[in-house]
Amino acid sequence: MTPYYSILDTAVVLVLLLLTLVTSSQAVSTQNGEEARWLVQTSKWAALSWVDEGALKSISMSMAQSDGRIFFYLTDDIVSSTKASITFSEAQVTPSQFFGAKCGPDGDLDPEDPRCAKLTISGVVSPCEEDSKQLALDTLFATHPQMANWPEDHGFIPCEMKIND
Repeated sequence: MTPYYSILDTAVVLVLLLLTLVTSSQAVSTQNGEEARWLVQTSKWAALSWVDEGALKSISMSMAQSDGRIFFYLTDDIVSSTKASITFSEAQVTPSQFFGAKCGPDGDLDPEDPRCAKLTISGVVSPCEEDSKQLALDTLFATHPQMANWPEDHGFIPCEMKIND
């Protein structure tokens, strides 16, 4: 089990280092947090990964609210809390959504270009506490209205990532 955490932790550190180097060339350091919040809020999807029973699983889902809270709509088989990381890329943001977006389907840059922002956030994903369930559902359904019609018998529940890094 240790090798999975070591590889994942090393990968997260390398991506965060790359993000720091990339964003420092684009903006003053005080703007890095602003760009990270913009990328999370603007994104409709990202890759969420976690280690569970020794196997790495990746899925895409919706998230984001401007105050920095990240919500998901996951099936109820999630354990009470799961260590996870989520990765965003400016490549999925079209330039028409934001003037400064340079990557993506209509951008001038390749998604692998160092100037294309990438962000990985680490934390713990767990079911929402009772007092934040409605906020999570409202946020998710506002971004993805079709989620409100997903089959109830599939056991979807609102979850939140508590950010570590």
